[in-house]
Amino acid sequence: MKKYLLFTIALFAALAMQSCKDDKTDEPNPGPDPEPTVEYDVDTVSSICEGIYFGDAYLSNDEVYTYYLSISDLPVLDGGYTDSEGTYYILRLNTPFEEQIANGTYTMTEETNKYTEYTILGGNYSYIVYQNQQFFIKEGTLTVTNAETKPRIEIEMTTTEGSTFHTVYEGIYFYYNKSIEWLKQDMNTKMTSVYSWYLEEMNEDRNANLNITLYENIDADGWLVPPSSVLIFVGRGEFDDDGNLIPGTFTITNDEEASDYTFLAGGCINFMNAPFPTSTNFCYYYDPENSSAVQVGLAQSGTVEIEKNGDNYTLTYDLTTDKGKKLTGSYTGPIVVQDAPKVIEKNEWDLSEDHELSFNAPNINVQAFGSKYTISGAYTWQFQFKQYNENWQYVSDQLVIEVVCDLNESEEPVSGVFQISDSDEVGTARKGTFNMSGGVDGFGLGTYFKYYENDVVRWAAGANGGEVEITKNDDGTYTITFDFLDGQAEPKHFKGTWTGELEIF
Repeated sequence: MKKYLLFTIALFAALAMQSCKDDKTDEPNPGPDPEPTVEYDVDTVSSICEGIYFGDAYLSNDEVYTYYLSISDLPVLDGGYTDSEGTYYILRLNTPFEEQIANGTYTMTEETNKYTEYTILGGNYSYIVYQNQQFFIKEGTLTVTNAETKPRIEIEMTTTEGSTFHTVYEGIYFYYNKSIEWLKQDMNTKMTSVYSWYLEEMNEDRNANLNITLYENIDADGWLVPPSSVLIFVGRGEFDDDGNLIPGTFTITNDEEASDYTFLAGGCINFMNAPFPTSTNFCYYYDPENSSAVQVGLAQSGTVEIEKNGDNYTLTYDLTTDKGKKLTGSYTGPIVVQDAPKVIEKNEWDLSEDHELSFNAPNINVQAFGSKYTISGAYTWQFQFKQYNENWQYVSDQLVIEVVCDLNESEEPVSGVFQISDSDEVGTARKGTFNMSGGVDGFGLGTYFKYYENDVVRWAAGANGGEVEITKNDDGTYTITFDFLDGQAEPKHFKGTWTGELEIF
């Protein structure tokens, strides 16, 4: 009994000691609950990343962004097509003004018409291509870390359809700096050359009809010679009946559309993923060793005075760029606006359809007259085709062709192809005119034809385009083949060919 009691006491003592020990022992700390694993509909590791930095070129546009970023797990195929197995993120961002994407978290924005740092343009400006299908983005983030050393870019996005996408790119990436170098100083220039044309289409529906481009220094072949400046005006002018620009005072407008006597303020568009200056802008090519070194100024305000004295214009400009630089200078010389509209009179002798000349009258005289007096520094050959009936009255087709040759080509007409031109340059055929104010037979200059019917002129036209080919044959005869266009609003052809002996004077 005593032995049992001792055992019982010992057992309780042991239990008491154990209980005491448990009371003094801390419960182990399990730590915070682990974050739940995020699952995405599409989760990839990207291996390709390219960026383009535009700087502040687009800040005044309706769509404002500073950076273009392309991230994918597979390259694009030949021809620029996406791989059906790949996932491609095409993003337009507003970043700090740095060539590389700065550290930080970028979020989606629908305010695409203003610059806000660390945003991704929404709408249709950023999207995902997955299995060759395009998905627009409803919400999401792009997080950049370690930008200075080994950038890590993580993208989490939800499409407008509700699909979730995730990718990570880590490593050095390729980027291009296509930001514009803005003009650093005021400029005063004397322009020496001009090219101008009439705008009918491709002016973005901005009501512009005129482009005048001025050049400071170009060589004989028409190439720019740095240092040199180029100034482009795009706006709306008026023209007289002959297609000449009517002088006046033009102002720079920031309106969406040009009105009469205004030039549109300069801007930049995205052309092949690079900023491209448009409307009224100034480019200064400053480095003779680097033709791509250029400073740009976008005209924001100012005036342009255009005056005319005889055949020459004087264009004087006083402009201010969007960066506050002054552009002043002038140009004096011709301004021919290519394709400018003209008021074309309709005459009773105009051709109603194409006309082929024939040379089969009873009496034909074909003569060539040479002259060194018609054009200074050149020798002209005038070919006269005269046809008569049995009574030596004009009948059927009469033709005059005048070509411009070198001074040393005075012995006989030379073979060659001569295109109609009003330049009077060697190697061209002279543009023609014709009217009936010179009497019953009318009066023509340059290259022209007339057709007699019942002893009176029925059809006639001056050559406004086309060409003539003159060939001296082995037997001493000549073959003259021509196809000319008259100057009607809907031009008609008058053409033909003749072979025979020439009387040369």
